[in-house]
Amino acid sequence: MKKAIHFFAVASLILTFHSSLFSSASAQKSNWSFFLGGSYAIGDFGDVDIKNNDWALISPNSNKGGAGLGFDLGISYLKPLGNGKTSLLLSVDFLYSFVNTSVRNNIHNLQVEASNVFQKAEFTNPSFMNMPILAGLHHEESIGGNFKAYFEAQLGIALRWINDRSGELRGASAPFTIGPWDNLTDYSYTDHFYSTPGLAFRIAVGMVMEEHWLVDFGFLYLGKFNLEGYEDYEITTAAAYLTPSVTSNGSAGFSAGTINPLMLVLRLGYRL
Repeated sequence: MKKAIHFFAVASLILTFHSSLFSSASAQKSNWSFFLGGSYAIGDFGDVDIKNNDWALISPNSNKGGAGLGFDLGISYLKPLGNGKTSLLLSVDFLYSFVNTSVRNNIHNLQVEASNVFQKAEFTNPSFMNMPILAGLHHEESIGGNFKAYFEAQLGIALRWINDRSGELRGASAPFTIGPWDNLTDYSYTDHFYSTPGLAFRIAVGMVMEEHWLVDFGFLYLGKFNLEGYEDYEITTAAAYLTPSVTSNGSAGFSAGTINPLMLVLRLGYRL
């Protein structure tokens, strides 16, 4: 989350720099807008089949993201071109998507079942963070009274993260096996996913009310994302005759599936 806030601040500075390049190029008024909204994952990004291990975060053969609802914070800058109906549009958004109900229920059920075997069983829900930095065009037309309609099309890059996913199993009622390890009593892990940029595009329609209030609805694609990272783990082997239990730590790289973040975004905004 700290990384996302840092990049959001840097991206805002980038927009400020770009806007300064056009500071006196036109008699039309430039303006900034700020947005708050919600997002909904669609397509394979919002789909999952946990029972058949069809989830990209655990299977290298899957492209299903298991994402659900989320929120969006955004900032944009408009620089009118020509008669002012069409403007250069620069924007930065930060989107945070939670996993969907199917994933949450599966992780909860897994934790309940594991609690019957372990003294402590905990698993965390992953989530997705995306930051599209986009440039494009905004076209606006009056539709009567104090209302205007607009259309936007943009292209750019997206910075993408998945937060760390972890699990902890301690105090087994009997030794167990996980992967290459057997005769275990405790096992814990934290999966760290690498962050990579991707090509992004957005199209949206919206309305301006009373010159300042905005509402828009858009389609946002954030590019193909191959999921790779590394896992930190800790294992404890069971004690045997004349042999005490042994705890060891390690780290190993992994490759999971591929996701294509795709979502619908509804935003409310205020234009300065």
